Amino acid sequence: MKLQNKILRFVISGGVVILTSSFLIYELIATHQDMSDYMRYIIDKGESAFLYDKYQNQLIISQISRKMDERPTAEAAARACASVQHHGKVNGLNIDGHTYSPLEGSLTSGKTPCAQWVNDLPILDAFDLAIANNTVWKPTLPNEPKPNKHFRYYIDLMNQYIYFNSPVVITDPTLTSWNFIYGKRLGISPASLENLFLGRTVVSSIYVDTFTRKNILTFLTPVYKHEQLKGIVMVDLSHQDMREIFYTRDRPLVWRYLDIVFTDSDTNAHITVHRSAAHLLNYVEYSRPLAENMHVVLSLDVTYFLLSSWKLFLFYLVTTAGVTAPGTYPFSSFTERSAKRTSAMR
Repeated sequence: MKLQNKILRFVISGGVVILTSSFLIYELIATHQDMSDYMRYIIDKGESAFLYDKYQNQLIISQISRKMDERPTAEAAARACASVQHHGKVNGLNIDGHTYSPLEGSLTSGKTPCAQWVNDLPILDAFDLAIANNTVWKPTLPNEPKPNKHFRYYIDLMNQYIYFNSPVVITDPTLTSWNFIYGKRLGISPASLENLFLGRTVVSSIYVDTFTRKNILTFLTPVYKHEQLKGIVMVDLSHQDMREIFYTRDRPLVWRYLDIVFTDSDTNAHITVHRSAAHLLNYVEYSRPLAENMHVVLSLDVTYFLLSSWKLFLFYLVTTAGVTAPGTYPFSSFTERSAKRTSAMR
C-alpha cells in the first residue's frame, strides 16, 4: 500500500505541476500576442501623428502655391530690404531681434542680395498664415493629446534663402553659405535631395540639428513652380516631440520597459526615442518600415511580464512547491489513515 500511495502522490503531484505549468505557458503566450498587437498599435498611433504633420505640409504648400506669381508692392519691398540685418557673416530678416513685423519668423539669405528674394514676400506671408490658421483635420485616437506646434521652415532653392516660421537667433556659420545644402545639414542629405528631384512627394530624414546638435526627425515636402523644384517645406520633430507621440498613456508600465529606436538607412543615423529601465531579455520585439529609408524597432523587456503577472508567478510557485516538497502533500495524512484502517480490518 505504501508503494501505491507513493504512486498516487506522484501522479497527483505531477498532474498539478503540469496543469499549473500549462496555465503559465498559456498566459505567457497570450500576453505575448496581446503585447505584439499593442506594439502595432503604438506604431499605428505614431504613423497617424506623422501623417498629420505631412498633411499640414501639403496644406501649407497649397496655400503658398497660390501666391507664386504675386509680387510685393514697391513700398513693402523697399521696407524689407531696409530691414535686412547683419549679424556677423549672417544676413537676413529678424535674425537678431524682431524688427520686421510683417513676417512672424526669421529669414537668412547668406550672401544672396535682397533683390533676389524680396519678391517671395507674399509666399512667406502665406506660409505664416497657413500655420497660424491650422484648424484642419486631425486624427482622433484614444488618449491622444493635442498636437504641439512643431518647428517648420521653408528652404528656397531658386533664390537661396531659408525662412523659419519661428524667430531664431542665427549664429551658425554653416548657414552663411549655400554649400550647407550639400553638407547633410538641415536634413538635406544627397539621397534626400535626389529623391526630391526624382519627384518624391514626402522624404523622411534623420539628421543632426544645426541648433541643438542632436539627432531629429524631419519630413521634407517639395514645392514646385512651373514644374520645377523651387523649394522645400520642412517640419522637425525633436526627441521630446517623438516621446510625446509614442508615450503609452494607457499603460505606463509598458513605457517603463519599452525600447523605441528609429533608423535612417540613407544616413545611418538613429534616434533612441526611449530606453527600457531594464534589459534582461527581449520579451516582445516588433519592427516596421515607416518609409523607404526609415525603420522603427520596438522591444519590450521581460521585466514587464514579471511585474505585471507577479500574482500568477506567486500562485505557480506556491502550488508547485506545495505538491513537490517532501511531507507537505496535502493528501498524505488522509492516505496514511486509510492505509492503517485497511490493515486493521485485515
